[in-house]
Amino acid sequence: MVVLLGDSVYAAKKEVIIISGGKSTIKNRYVQVGISPPEGMTQMRIHTHENLRNIPWQPIRRQFHQYLEFGSGVKSLYVQFRNKENQVSDVYFDRIRLIVPKTMAVNMHINKAAKETDTRKVELSLTFSSGVEAVAFSNTSNFDNALYKPVKSRVPWVLAPGVGEKTVYALFRDGNGKTQKIQRKITFSPKPDYIPEGTVVKGPNNRVYYLGFDEALHPFLDSSAFLSHNRPLSKVVFVSQNRLDRYNIGKSLCVRPGTWLVKFAHMAQVYAVEHGCYLRPLRSEAEAYVIYGDRWQRRVVELHPSYRAFYSIEPVSKERVEDDADRDGVIKSVELEYGTSDSLVDTDNDRVSDYEEIFIWFSDPTVSDTDQDGMADGTEIILGRSPVGAGPITQIRGNGYTYPKGSVVSRNNRLYYFHQNNKAYYLAKNTSSRVFTSNFFNKTFIIEPPFTLDLPVVEGWITLSDNEYIRGPLQKIHTRYYPL
Repeated sequence: MVVLLGDSVYAAKKEVIIISGGKSTIKNRYVQVGISPPEGMTQMRIHTHENLRNIPWQPIRRQFHQYLEFGSGVKSLYVQFRNKENQVSDVYFDRIRLIVPKTMAVNMHINKAAKETDTRKVELSLTFSSGVEAVAFSNTSNFDNALYKPVKSRVPWVLAPGVGEKTVYALFRDGNGKTQKIQRKITFSPKPDYIPEGTVVKGPNNRVYYLGFDEALHPFLDSSAFLSHNRPLSKVVFVSQNRLDRYNIGKSLCVRPGTWLVKFAHMAQVYAVEHGCYLRPLRSEAEAYVIYGDRWQRRVVELHPSYRAFYSIEPVSKERVEDDADRDGVIKSVELEYGTSDSLVDTDNDRVSDYEEIFIWFSDPTVSDTDQDGMADGTEIILGRSPVGAGPITQIRGNGYTYPKGSVVSRNNRLYYFHQNNKAYYLAKNTSSRVFTSNFFNKTFIIEPPFTLDLPVVEGWITLSDNEYIRGPLQKIHTRYYPL
């Protein structure tokens, strides 16, 4: 690891950035990065190129994963830091040699090469040679809307609707950026009295269930959960008790991502729901306003505390507890630098969290009214005014605020879907589009934020109609999401 100082290169006194634990060579572009920032630094920016001028600042992360550039050869990562006075450090970097084989060998089987299946949910078995790093799947030969995911040996998949012969296509990609497509076939022959997966069914006891791809009946947790999934009553299938008894009862369905915000009775914290019944805590009232606008409180539904057991809370902080006791995303050394408390999310109790004040607004997290105009910082933000000076908020710097996964966002008279991979995809021009209606979106929950936030749109990609990875509930298996 070396440091760039002006036009000169000097050896660093300590290892500020380390790729893959200091290895000299690797075979995969996806590497672990270790960061040891210089004392007093609170933010960082990192890239594969030396010119970091247009790279956004972010909170310091000490351990994370990052992709290097495609192709064999020596690869570099550059990092720079700044402190709370906006003083910028030198540029540090580390290098490593990437060796990717020139050819790839791949294969795929459906249900261990079975010729027939009685369910649309199947398992894909993959084999791949060294250097193959990602794969995308599709039920058609068109991969324009397929998403690459890290390659693994077994992957759940859902066949296209309808009875008969089905084809699954896989597009593999290696570390050189080369791709190879293969396809395999299987015949879908459902059981007698087949009810399609993804159907909402109702029995004689008036209980409503979602029939999952796991062939289990999943009861809706409550009325707010049922309404959030926006299934037309005309599509509900009524079945006898005898027929219901053929199925196992699976876990309950929670609120659909991108719809209601939830809180639990007698508790102040408000959450956005994300896929797999994960709850993302909103840091403050200011964040709720910035993302959802002044009507954000109308989105909040209050749940009985016992329902907490059906959800998992996604921690705001990725740091160890000993490095971030209050789990607010501000590490202890930064808290000490600013004089904030590592046991309070909002040290000065001004309706905007320490994290937001330090990394987004650059206001004083220890003074409730940074610009001394008689109004608390969070209150000013909620009123659309700058907490660090006179005048309205015109823009929000950097990428400190992100939309919850599963959200539909309106921008420039177009609708975008914020995907679970933290990217945005064009959805439709209006709510009457088939893409919008077939994926069971509800115009009530479209986000029209008061400010322009970072929206990482993937250009040239669109969202497909009847998309089981969007319109139905998903379950999280390790780090991936699959239709429930």
